[in-house]
Amino acid sequence: MATEELLGVENPIVLGAFGGTSSVELTAAVSAAGGLGSYGLYGYDGDRIREVGAELHRATDRPFALNIWLPLGDEAVPNPQHTVFAQALEPFYEAVGVPVPARPERYMPDLDEQLDAVWEVAPAVLSVVFGVPSPAVVAEARDRGIRVVGTATTVAEAVALAEAGVDAVVASGAEAAGHRVSFLRPATESLVGTIALV
Repeated sequence: MATEELLGVENPIVLGAFGGTSSVELTAAVSAAGGLGSYGLYGYDGDRIREVGAELHRATDRPFALNIWLPLGDEAVPNPQHTVFAQALEPFYEAVGVPVPARPERYMPDLDEQLDAVWEVAPAVLSVVFGVPSPAVVAEARDRGIRVVGTATTVAEAVALAEAGVDAVVASGAEAAGHRVSFLRPATESLVGTIALV
């Protein structure tokens, strides 16, 4: 199936979802131009996702994607090393008059909270990085008419995503601006060029 037909867009152009630096204006502009505007939700809680979704719906009536990180290890729950590192840096915090940060309960918002908000926003596409969406997530998206796109940095990751039933796989090679969303093996072992990957 062609990109246009799969994603409901006129042109086979997809904006990279830049978590933390996305803008409603750029996302809407790409969608308005016939591509798939994408907005990265890295670190966003449910309320912020709903806010951004409302802004996007006001800014464009065209399809857009929302992108989430599937939490890995320490991103979900900080390990005890957080305290060790914070204490090692204590003199620097004191020098600038800032308290040493306490170990948070978690670094990332709860994934279920994020997904609940995404379902409410109802984007045309949910894209994910750093993992494989669960069968429940894929099924919920399908039930809501939302396409699911996963990102792979190796052939093995692409196979895992395809077997999970995602609608499309983005091949993210070593040329991806240094941002490696590897999840089956460390990024240093997943440096496959895009052409070799596809």
